[in-house]
Amino acid sequence: MFKTRDLTTSALLGAALLGVAGSASAAPVNIVTRFRNTGVEIVSPTGPGTTALAAGTADPHYSLTTVPFGAPSIPLTMTPHPVWKSDAEGGVSPFLSRWIGPFDNGTTDAPAGLYVYHYTFDLTGYDASTVAVTGRWSSDNGATMKLNGTLTGNGTVEEAFRVWTPFSLPLGSSFVSGVNTLDFLVDNVGSTASPSGLRVEYLTATAADPVPEPFTMALAGGALAMAVRRRRK
Repeated sequence: MFKTRDLTTSALLGAALLGVAGSASAAPVNIVTRFRNTGVEIVSPTGPGTTALAAGTADPHYSLTTVPFGAPSIPLTMTPHPVWKSDAEGGVSPFLSRWIGPFDNGTTDAPAGLYVYHYTFDLTGYDASTVAVTGRWSSDNGATMKLNGTLTGNGTVEEAFRVWTPFSLPLGSSFVSGVNTLDFLVDNVGSTASPSGLRVEYLTATAADPVPEPFTMALAGGALAMAVRRRRK
């Protein structure tokens, strides 16, 4: 028969085990460093520092999966058109983001039609149902956004290149565990060539603490059983 101290030990260790299990529902943690703004490179994977890519440099994080006939299919960091939102807005240094597009200069006319910018990010280790992301973007011309192939309800208007447009991917969005995709569908409207580009900044990104691995839970359960056995002696 258990002694009182055995029950006490068992209860305390059981509570500790439940605490480990309950860590999956802990307060959200910041995961914004998992996201890459357009036209910049991360200096440190664990810090916020960035360095601007030079105009004409291919953005290593984005690709152009759809372009009109005759348009280049590699997104380059751009010198923005004079009427576009400035890279150096507010004197920010280093730049938080830069424009990207089919040419290295925003004054270059790009063929009319649809440009789809494709971006992937990894949520391995997080419960996708707890992820929420906010940001802002600008485009020439209007654009829509898809998360894992599903329209998000976020869009920019025809002359969005003059201003920031906020976007939100709240809890309940179609995030999945592992690799996710964002597609930015920029419509270079009209029947003749004109400037076109995209700029994206991720401002916040949160998720719940990773769920404890089954191995961790097994170790905790084993420790509980061993402690109870010792108290029986």
